[in-house]
Amino acid sequence: MREIVDKHFPDNWVIPIYQGYLVDVSEYWNQYTAAARALQNNMYIENIQEIAAKHHKHVKTLRKTLKYYLKDGQLIEEYVLNNVNRLLDSLRDCNVTIRWLLLHRVSHKKEIRAVVVKDHTEDDIVDLLLLLADFE
Repeated sequence: MREIVDKHFPDNWVIPIYQGYLVDVSEYWNQYTAAARALQNNMYIENIQEIAAKHHKHVKTLRKTLKYYLKDGQLIEEYVLNNVNRLLDSLRDCNVTIRWLLLHRVSHKKEIRAVVVKDHTEDDIVDLLLLLADFE
């Protein structure tokens, strides 16, 4: 079980299973001792703070990056073709950051939820989401 948790759940504890149904595995797996013990090895508060800080830092840098790309005349055909890898990396980073922040804001554990919502507001996420939609 430890191998499964380390491979698939090192930084994700709230997972979507089907069209808006979310499962907080940190709470759902409490009835399974091996799974709960393996998950607790990754869910100490310092690790959660480090992961959340990484995503909060990404929000600020990704907003600047997207605003740069969305300048009028920036995304012309030649620029896009020459920088497709950089543009796709930015797109992927935005999607990963938004997904993590949105999913982990609804964690059932108050201490996790407090760490995730501490450094940003909902407006920051919505602003990044709107910029991303415009970029896509």
